[in-house]
Amino acid sequence: MREYKYAISFGAIMGLKDRLWLKVAIVVSILFLLDQGARNLELNSMVTQIQKSETQMVNYVSDAEYWYKLFKEDGKSFESTERQIARLAGENAPLIAAYGAQIDSAYILPWHRAIIRAKQDYLKHNDAWVDSLNERTVIDEKFGDSRLSQEISNTFEISKFSLPQAVPMLDLYSLESKIRDVFAD
Repeated sequence: MREYKYAISFGAIMGLKDRLWLKVAIVVSILFLLDQGARNLELNSMVTQIQKSETQMVNYVSDAEYWYKLFKEDGKSFESTERQIARLAGENAPLIAAYGAQIDSAYILPWHRAIIRAKQDYLKHNDAWVDSLNERTVIDEKFGDSRLSQEISNTFEISKFSLPQAVPMLDLYSLESKIRDVFAD
């Protein structure tokens, strides 16, 4: 009879132990899912602002190309073209800076290091654009060399590398695809 009593006690202890592991597994799973959700929210917000910033940059380049095309093909004066480029730069610099400020102000949990790194890398790219526009230089080599154009290219390439590394394991917002679209040439 005594052996039976110990068998029940041992079985009860094993059951409690199994339940404890189950509880730990559930808690760890919930924490993992919450962390993945937070990563998705943080990066989705950042990628949305990056998309807006990059669209503004592309629009500036497109408008600048138009004015340089007029200069080359229609004989517009260089001074007139430069004034238009300066106007475009003056209009676009604060918009691009504002997107950078929104990205910079976004809170990211301190252990989300890949997202923090991607944020820092993209802000360097954004800052290089703003600096270049504030100096009213033309970015693309078609328009002439700029001392900042290489910095813009370099920071773009660094961001192109670091942003995909920040995509969470559970990609709830198709972030990998959005990031690929941002960096499509």
